[in-house]
Amino acid sequence: MAQAHLNITPLATPPTDNLQTNHIYLDDGTNTASGYPGWRRYTGAAWVDIGGNNRVKTSTANVTNPPTAAELISAFGAAATVGAGFTALVNDNNGDANNYLVISNGTSYWYATLTKAT
Repeated sequence: MAQAHLNITPLATPPTDNLQTNHIYLDDGTNTASGYPGWRRYTGAAWVDIGGNNRVKTSTANVTNPPTAAELISAFGAAATVGAGFTALVNDNNGDANNYLVISNGTSYWYATLTKAT
């Protein structure tokens, strides 16, 4: 018995035609919270990520210690744009010294300095 296979092209722009609640599409990572390709579902009001990718978006920007709001905006976009619940990591200058866990509440960025395991 032959198996059916899907050939789905990831999209950079969410569909806009004839939207109905629970429509899905494969995003190329442009619009996902992680920045990686993933499935998204239309809620009737907005597109939301529906899982399948547990990696966290990471920036290797060269930031100050601690990072400023301006540096986080440069790395990820405005807090209002990424939205509440956005979670990311900053690996300062792609080094092995300063790493930060970053979240957005939809208005501002918050960070926690991580401690290297020894």
